Amino acid sequence: MPCCSSNFEITTTCSTRNFALVRSYGADHLFDYNNPKAVELIKSHTHDTIKLCVDCISTDSSSTFCAAVLAPGAIYSSIGMSHCPRDDVKTLQSIGYSFLGEPWEQMGHNFEASRKDFEYSVAFAELSEKLLAQGRITPHPVSLRKGGLAAIPEALNDLKAQKVSGEKIVVRVE
Repeated sequence: MPCCSSNFEITTTCSTRNFALVRSYGADHLFDYNNPKAVELIKSHTHDTIKLCVDCISTDSSSTFCAAVLAPGAIYSSIGMSHCPRDDVKTLQSIGYSFLGEPWEQMGHNFEASRKDFEYSVAFAELSEKLLAQGRITPHPVSLRKGGLAAIPEALNDLKAQKVSGEKIVVRVE
């Protein structure tokens, strides 16, 4: 059964502690990325037909994982600098800095301003605002931290220690 109104059947990975949350967002099939047999299980379930992948982590290990489950000719979409390590898979990148329409430097590379990316980001923001207002997309639950600016180091330490999962940390600055 396709997820929501996207007409896609969503197969995804997450830790088991987030299965209920991810399912509530409309995922059809969930696999634990910590399971050593996850790639095998996904390929068996999908009959090796995954043609579109959005990598929301976009590290070397996540792109390698994605490459292992994709069918030939698939499209791999990264939110960062990661590329799919397979020649038969097309890599698309969405790097948030490009949405500002200004040049930037990252990891020793200089990037030019992109008018196209800026215009896309404006349209994306307008669409996102409408979908949020309609309740068709939902943000992560918020973990509200008190303590103002002084609470930020502890919140960052929690992120580094991987104590945060399935929620967005918000620190109220008063």
